[in-house]
Amino acid sequence: MKKLVAFSVVSLLWSPVLFAKKKETHIGFEVVNTQAGTQQRSFTTPGHAGSSVTNCNGNGDVDATTYGNTTTGTVDTTTTCNTTYTPATPPTTYDYSLRENYVHIITEDGSHLTLWCLVQYRKCADLAPGKYEGDIESNGKTIWVYAYETTLTGPGKKYRIKYKLVGSW
Repeated sequence: MKKLVAFSVVSLLWSPVLFAKKKETHIGFEVVNTQAGTQQRSFTTPGHAGSSVTNCNGNGDVDATTYGNTTTGTVDTTTTCNTTYTPATPPTTYDYSLRENYVHIITEDGSHLTLWCLVQYRKCADLAPGKYEGDIESNGKTIWVYAYETTLTGPGKKYRIKYKLVGSW
């Protein structure tokens, strides 16, 4: 019974932490410009050692004569061996580029901030200059920008795009 009471008390104390919703601060801002860049990266696949496999097959004839406790004779054999060799492969390095966007904004309180997004890992957008809204996560390092797809008939689909706050200017 004591364990059950202790578990219940701990559960009640932790429940606000476990079920608390992330708090975000909604802000308005103006995009001044967007700059695209690239990051050069590489990865290496390991090489493999060479190997060989040899298979041998043989057959033969025995011609023998036995006198009492003594056996004499000859044995003719033929053995055929085949070796298959797989050569070694060296490690291989692959180079690739990742596109990234830097967005310079001015917030409603006058702060000049730089946002960053790496295209390979998420949907990023070249934000055109203009007014936008977003939510800054409680960690203060992430902002979700709300942007609309442009169509001939006006604003299209609304997107929520994740950027990192990486500095000020």
